[in-house]
Amino acid sequence: MKMMDMTKTSEGGEFSLFTQEEQVIRDTGIMIQTLEEVSGSVRRLAEAYQRAYREQCRLLRISDRQQLELRLANKSLGAQAAELKRLNVALRKEIGLREQLADELRRVAREDALTGLYSRSYLFEQGELEFKRRKRDEAPLSVLMMDLDHFKQINDSHGHGAGDEVLRRFGAICRGSFREVDIVGRIGGEEFMAILPTTGPREACLVAERIRGALEAESISVPSGNIGVTLSIGVTEALAGDASFDQVVSRADMVLYEAKNAGRNRIRVIPLDLAADLSEGVR
Repeated sequence: MKMMDMTKTSEGGEFSLFTQEEQVIRDTGIMIQTLEEVSGSVRRLAEAYQRAYREQCRLLRISDRQQLELRLANKSLGAQAAELKRLNVALRKEIGLREQLADELRRVAREDALTGLYSRSYLFEQGELEFKRRKRDEAPLSVLMMDLDHFKQINDSHGHGAGDEVLRRFGAICRGSFREVDIVGRIGGEEFMAILPTTGPREACLVAERIRGALEAESISVPSGNIGVTLSIGVTEALAGDASFDQVVSRADMVLYEAKNAGRNRIRVIPLDLAADLSEGVR
């Protein structure tokens, strides 16, 4: 009799002896497949986490490097700012020194170092301006040419130091005798010039006499003793026919030498007919 592999279930159904094993095997395969799928997902997830971790590490290294570079840049900028501040201070100091130097150069160009009066170049510069103003406004303008008498003898007899003291003293007399608007300076050596705006020859002669008398009355102390000095002055005014300030100066210089030739310690003036109308103090 052929053996049957089928049995009855308690409920009356039939089943193979290996049905459950086969089912287990099938379930096991499904589970293995599922596990493999899960394992693959876990592996992919792990790989993704690894990639993310590596990227985060890379970004962190970049961030650290950038922060280091930023700190170095900030440090460099701080040093540059400090250096710039130092340079700005030095620049302001240099500008101040240059301005002082420029002022000093202007003062040197404008002022005679020995007497404190104006220099020759400044005298003629201002004289040209006053001459043009006189032409424009038709206001009077007078010029005094002044020369210390026998100045060479002072240098020869008492030394150049004594001559310098005489020049300084005469400069002080001039500074105290002219108006602020008057322009008084040293042309060179013992020769001086005064430009008197808005002043006619009569008033200019009175000013000249005041200067001449003040110097004559002065006793100047020098190492060798006290010395007296006199002054010769030529006075003129700018005339309508004058073409330039130099022409006025030449005329004043000419009458100065007339005063010298007439015996010194005196004033000569053009126009000559004015001399008779001047006060007795004017020689």
